[in-house]
Amino acid sequence: DWGARLGYTPAMLAEVNRQAIALLEAVRSEYEPASAPVVISGCIGPRGDGYTADTTMNPNQAKAYHAIQVETFADT
Repeated sequence: DWGARLGYTPAMLAEVNRQAIALLEAVRSEYEPASAPVVISGCIGPRGDGYTADTTMNPNQAKAYHAIQVETFADT
């Protein structure tokens, strides 16, 4: 919901996520010590206002809503 409010299409949001992950991968490759592997993780969601639970979803709705972001993370 917030991406659309900011003028982002789903494809644009996916690209921003890919760019963010690429930045983290570059930092990791430069600074990761052999003795302490660095895991790259990402936050998914929330839908609407993360501090107000006014938009509830059932599991299937949540899966569909977050699928693009999850797939983008999984592809990197």
